[in-house]
Amino acid sequence: MKKLRGRDITDILAINELGAQLTIFRMADVEFIGIQTPVEIAKACPNLIELRLPYLSDGSILEHLPRNLRIFEVAIAAMARTLSLADLFAYSRSERGHQLRTILIHSVSFGSGYPSDADMVAACQPFGLECYKDGHDWEILL
Repeated sequence: MKKLRGRDITDILAINELGAQLTIFRMADVEFIGIQTPVEIAKACPNLIELRLPYLSDGSILEHLPRNLRIFEVAIAAMARTLSLADLFAYSRSERGHQLRTILIHSVSFGSGYPSDADMVAACQPFGLECYKDGHDWEILL
């Protein structure tokens, strides 16, 4: 069976405005997903309360996250144009992002590897966030 690609997902969400009817969106095991695909999914699904995309995203996704979003999962890496931890944490403390309750960070990478526990906790502290590690992934409670 052929796996769906990111573009297939965004095309499906556009059919009869399916994305606007969803409140939960979880995506995993997709053939190919570019950093712009999560942005397109967020735009197509304005009523989500949970968005789980364990993939890298363009930094502009924050402008398009639904206003009622409570749970957000995304991958973070130290790469240009992708969403950064600092931007994500600042968004969670902003007027637009204050409704978030949980951020799930998938495969966080600073430079060439995963951060130490101390590095991740240090990144959370300036924002008053509680961070919990689960394997290579992190759960941040707001």
